[in-house]
Amino acid sequence: MAMIWAAFRNLGPGVEDGVWLIPYRGKVTPVPAYKGLIKRATETGSILSCKPYPIYQGDKVIVNCGLDEDLIHEPSFGDQRGALIGSSVVFLMPDGSERFHLMNRGDLEKNRNSSAAWKAAPNTGPWHDWEEAMFLKTVIKQGFRAIPLKSLLRELLRDDSRLEVGATIESLLAETGQELPDNLGGGEPAGDPALAPAGDDFLKRREAVWNQIVEKMIPLEVLNEVGIRELNDINAENLSDIEELVQGYQPPKKGNK
Repeated sequence: MAMIWAAFRNLGPGVEDGVWLIPYRGKVTPVPAYKGLIKRATETGSILSCKPYPIYQGDKVIVNCGLDEDLIHEPSFGDQRGALIGSSVVFLMPDGSERFHLMNRGDLEKNRNSSAAWKAAPNTGPWHDWEEAMFLKTVIKQGFRAIPLKSLLRELLRDDSRLEVGATIESLLAETGQELPDNLGGGEPAGDPALAPAGDDFLKRREAVWNQIVEKMIPLEVLNEVGIRELNDINAENLSDIEELVQGYQPPKKGNK
């Protein structure tokens, strides 16, 4: 199934700019490499180039915010370089402008901790074995949120995010209308049964609560209170809180002045 998905998304298996095939709970799960995301982003014309960088303790990082934004990163070398503490990415946009995004270790670990694989078996898997690569991949994905993306890239990012929270490959392929051999369909949800909310039921609930957010036109400042700005910010841990917030939300009444 992982090979079928990789072929459908036109990602080469087992190559740096494609998808890694990772054994997980008796199945093979596709994990798009960060260079695969960069390749798809440039192929679709969403960006011209993408340069991600790991940030280690001892590096000099200066960020200028405001009207003249700028990022300066001077890596340290040799014995001066300590632990991995963050990552950054610089995008060259089609109009020639540059954009950047920066994340510290705490923010990166929040993303790591929300993944089904990490919850099921901490200190194993890609986040443990290839921490630097996962830091780079995460900062790229978070940076993509602030730029316009072409549909092929959005679809790949959506699949990757849903696989991270435990969706099955079968369910992703079924949504595309792909016909699968009978002996390949109907697979079990990935991950520990205790993480079942991160499977198909979770995805349906997440979609439903997001539709309610849109219908009720809940303002961004209210959503920020529970730490969400878009659909992919809703995970198995915060879903119930968001559902409760949406159900109880009442738009402010317009008073007469």
